[in-house]
Amino acid sequence: MVSVRLVAVSGSPGVGKSALCRLLGESGFNDVDLTALVKKEGLGVRDRKRDALAVDVDVLEGALKEKIRGSSGVVVLDGLLSHHLPVERVVVVRCDALVLAGRLKARKYSSEKIRENVEAEFLGVILEEALGKKVPVLEVDVTKEIDFKRVAGWVKNKGETNLLSLDMSESFSVFLGGFI
Repeated sequence: MVSVRLVAVSGSPGVGKSALCRLLGESGFNDVDLTALVKKEGLGVRDRKRDALAVDVDVLEGALKEKIRGSSGVVVLDGLLSHHLPVERVVVVRCDALVLAGRLKARKYSSEKIRENVEAEFLGVILEEALGKKVPVLEVDVTKEIDFKRVAGWVKNKGETNLLSLDMSESFSVFLGGFI
């Protein structure tokens, strides 16, 4: 029987999930870009009001099962919805509010989308959702250099929950000052 261990790498748009997953892929882990899978399989429906793709997680799970059929070992799932899938562990990627705002602006996000995503990051929405799954969670701040070996080791060796004590209040206040 083939054994696959799914590990989610999730976080707000623009925090650095894909960059971290690329590094994990280069160091030997199987990685699946869920956004690419959604687009390739036509799984998303454009939500014009929110300027986003709406995806049924159950449908995504079915497509993922097909994609990883025959795989073994750790499969790292790159994407905002990854923590909603049946995973054993979750890496939540975080970054500073001002850094995130700059990244989203460079991606040409609307001011409304930037604010929505920066607020979600500040409030730790993805982290709270991940913790609600009752699986081990590793919180990683990629604003500055990270200890990649520690992250890769945690992913590989079934690490326990490890949270940071992030204080984004100052940068979030500066960010909000630009909107008021």
